[in-house]
Amino acid sequence: MTYVGAFVTHGDNPELCLITGKESAGTRVRILKWSNGVVRTAKEKDVSVIPALQGVEQLRALIVADTPKGNHDVLDGKEDLVAAAYAYISCHELGIHTAGMGCRSSRSTGRLGSTIAPPKPKRPQQTQPLQQAQPTKQPHPQPPSSSQILPHEEDFIREGVITEMVASNLISNETGQIEVLGTKVDLCRLIQIYCATAGVSAPTKSLVLRRIREITSFLSQGNPDQTAIPTPRGLMFDIEGMEP
Repeated sequence: MTYVGAFVTHGDNPELCLITGKESAGTRVRILKWSNGVVRTAKEKDVSVIPALQGVEQLRALIVADTPKGNHDVLDGKEDLVAAAYAYISCHELGIHTAGMGCRSSRSTGRLGSTIAPPKPKRPQQTQPLQQAQPTKQPHPQPPSSSQILPHEEDFIREGVITEMVASNLISNETGQIEVLGTKVDLCRLIQIYCATAGVSAPTKSLVLRRIREITSFLSQGNPDQTAIPTPRGLMFDIEGMEP
């Protein structure tokens, strides 16, 4: 069994992927790759779900690895996904780029908590006629012009925040059923706060409710390595401490 929003691997490839949807036939799923944003379909039986918080940790490690060392200071000693995502997104908004990070495509949609506007595109220069003598010195490659992360990276981070918050705020009640600590409304508010802190747009309430239902249903199936419910992080305390 899989669910939309789950972190997975496909076949023998250890690359981190995200399930973004299921085909109508029910035997295939759509998976999104972190490395390049490619979406493909795969047989559900060939997809392995990574335990929720392990998937979040893998995503955090990938983000930290792609963040310039000079920007790690904004983590302030914190190692959770939200802090790592904030550091990663900040390095793009500040125009910090490193070799191998690739060109970043610009997007028109804004992000909550972001106050830095993307640079305006420059008008392309007039092409000069080809001269007979070509210069031997090649121009230095220019850094990427965009100050925003790629759309699929924002999708991964948003789903990571949802997964971390939901998985960290579940309890097993007296009858053995898995349910949300507190209320689903409070959990939705907490996820919105954490997404804004990370620098990505918040999910809709309906999407969060679907993820809560899918994650709790998956855990209730008694899947290996998924039944251990972590100690709740204190939902109400987090909300009271972070809201103005």
